[in-house]
Amino acid sequence: MPFPNQPSRPFTRDDIERLHPEQLGCYGLFTKYQWVYIGKGDIRQRLLGHLNGDNECINQMPPTHWIGEVTAYYEDREKQLITEFLPRCNRKKGYKDRVISRLAELQVKPKCEICDHDNWTFVAQVIAVPVLDNDGLFVLPPPQIPSAGLVCNNCGNIRFFALAALGIDLEGETKQEEKVVVQKK
Repeated sequence: MPFPNQPSRPFTRDDIERLHPEQLGCYGLFTKYQWVYIGKGDIRQRLLGHLNGDNECINQMPPTHWIGEVTAYYEDREKQLITEFLPRCNRKKGYKDRVISRLAELQVKPKCEICDHDNWTFVAQVIAVPVLDNDGLFVLPPPQIPSAGLVCNNCGNIRFFALAALGIDLEGETKQEEKVVVQKK
């Protein structure tokens, strides 16, 4: 479930300093094109910290806007929002082995359905597949489906695998045991 419907606010010191202190909840930082970071805690204090450069990833892709949600359940809510929006600076590294193991466990065929080759490149980053609204239009910033991607080295065919469907969450754990390593068949 996305943030409550609200206008976005500029990610500026003037705007953030107008907030009341000690409002606990979640907030999302974004640009016109992507979610940058979702966090939790004292919204004003955390946003000012980010403006002051406390997060290297946020510094490298500066957000232009933010939205927030005051809630007593900010721990769980933050996890929901991260899973839904897959912000760049919340992504965990090293998910590749878990994805490959899970695909092998599910016996996903390594042959490309287009050209019949079995030589793939694993896309190193999590891919955020945008979701359209009911009218087929993009919502900005768009909700996204966190996915793993494989690219056929022969024809360029791309396969997407939804991480949630594989049982892989963004906190770095899988919901099922990992036992198998992908092998060419």
